[in-house]
Amino acid sequence: MFEAERIEKLSKLFHETHDAHAEEFADVDGADSNWPRWFAARLAEPLAEVLGRELAPERIATLIEEADKEHLNTSPGRDWAVYYAEFFIARVM
Repeated sequence: MFEAERIEKLSKLFHETHDAHAEEFADVDGADSNWPRWFAARLAEPLAEVLGRELAPERIATLIEEADKEHLNTSPGRDWAVYYAEFFIARVM
């Protein structure tokens, strides 16, 4: 799989997961202090398919937290899901 295709697929997964999270936590306006772990549990299997390797949910949650922090500090204007996708590829490929 080409890197651009992998970025597109990961970005789509992150957006879909965000939408599912927003729906599940709609009654509290999306508030969830453990959202990286929620994302990780939901993303473990599809990430393995796209990345070609399994990652433990704890590792995924840590990467999500790191990507979020770095994105907010360095590139807040960029699409967050694309940023996360590139971040994951750089760290696990």
